[in-house]
Amino acid sequence: MPTFRDYINMAEKSVKEKDLHGAIVDATSAINAAVTDSEKKEGYQYRGMLHFILNEKANAIPDLKKAADYGSNLALEKLEALGINYTPQRSSSTPEKTKFKDKDGNTYEGYATYGTPNGKGKITYTDGDIYEGDWVDGMKHGKGKFTFADGDIYEGDYVEGKEHGKGKMTFTNGDKYEGDYVEGNPHGKGKYTYKNGDKYEGGYVDGKRHGKGKYTFANGKVDEGEWADGKFARSKEEIQKAKDAIFDAELKKLKDDARKRIPELLPLAKKGDAEAQYQLAECYGEIEKEKEAFKWYKKAAKQGHEGAKFSLGCCYIDGVGTFPIKFIGRKLIITSAEQGYAEAQEYLGTVYYVGHGGIYADYKKMVEWYTKAAAQGYADAIMKLARCYEDGDGVKEDKAKAAELYRQAAEGFRKMYKQGDIRAKWKLEKLTDDNKI
Repeated sequence: MPTFRDYINMAEKSVKEKDLHGAIVDATSAINAAVTDSEKKEGYQYRGMLHFILNEKANAIPDLKKAADYGSNLALEKLEALGINYTPQRSSSTPEKTKFKDKDGNTYEGYATYGTPNGKGKITYTDGDIYEGDWVDGMKHGKGKFTFADGDIYEGDYVEGKEHGKGKMTFTNGDKYEGDYVEGNPHGKGKYTYKNGDKYEGGYVDGKRHGKGKYTFANGKVDEGEWADGKFARSKEEIQKAKDAIFDAELKKLKDDARKRIPELLPLAKKGDAEAQYQLAECYGEIEKEKEAFKWYKKAAKQGHEGAKFSLGCCYIDGVGTFPIKFIGRKLIITSAEQGYAEAQEYLGTVYYVGHGGIYADYKKMVEWYTKAAAQGYADAIMKLARCYEDGDGVKEDKAKAAELYRQAAEGFRKMYKQGDIRAKWKLEKLTDDNKI
């Protein structure tokens, strides 16, 4: 007897043949064959979308409502497009124990909410990989064990689907790694033991030995000191060369990513979406198209976007993409800081440190603005406030407080890096290189 997935495949074949009504018949069979909540959601959503495409509103609405009841956000979006504000009828979100196959054929067994893994569960992938552990909203999150098809095993922390935190990797060839992970790679402090008896213990960055570390060979020879890009650096020149190569590669990726985002953001920005205008300006700034960046900052700022108002102020202060008009820049930045925008507060603190844009240096005001931004958890401000306490600039020297602030800043940069901010990684590495953490 055909399964739910068989009927969906039949429906997709009918769609390719441009037989949408035939696809609806197949989708109906799929709904009747559905066993799990996940399958029911997919089935009603599929049939509802077919009716939607055919402009069969009377048939689309009940299917989309049913799909929304099973947790489909897409169905809610289509109902809204039809002018219907619908509240899903299923209120219970308590995970239930279940077993099902997802759309890719992977088998999940454990707790789920509306067909989405939540709680303890085990998934067996079609390629032979197996994960068993904690899930949150369909992502590996918490403690877990991942057994690769080739026999390698990872045990430890997961955050939003990736190895992140403390973990241990045991390889089939006998090697072992135990230590810190960030975004799926060894990053931080770790220990790697090789099958042949060699051992490395020290810093890692993006899966490679980096920073201070000690490599002990099985024969007793020791390489201890600075490592860069996975290699033992025997001179300062070698260390800097390796660091520069990593920086150049990461900077190129930032620029490439910005270029890719511009075509996606441009249509929304032209329609007047303030956030899209701001993000577009950021992308143009990344690839050094300063006039375009200024133009879109200005458009977003006119709509009240706080980040854009601050960035526009910086453009006027430094003459980026426009003729410098410092009094306008000062007004925008000070207003943004007074309204509580953390980045503007941190920037203003730095201005009071060095004196810039018509503002004279004032260490007390510097500390005041750094403190305000730090109170909002802004990592750059926390780091700079730490330096104030370390050196006694504008405040009474307090080494213990400085150390605690450096620790908080590092944690903030780690969170930012986890969210994809590569500049946060650079700042974290700088704190490490300067022995602040």
